[in-house]
Amino acid sequence: MNETDRAFHDSVKPTWTPDGTLVYAIPGNAPALGDDLMVNANKSVVAEGKDVRFARFVAAEDVCL
Repeated sequence: MNETDRAFHDSVKPTWTPDGTLVYAIPGNAPALGDDLMVNANKSVVAEGKDVRFARFVAAEDVCL
């Protein structure tokens, strides 16, 4: 496996948890989510050079559950 393939293989890929939380890695200096679509669900896990973050969709106000 070449160096590029190894880096991809070893990287943290975005994934969904059973409760609908998105888990993803991002550089530590990236801004936190806070738009109308997704928000940070929990505190970040700080790792070498990047953070592992958790996000959830924001429920639309006009949708009844």
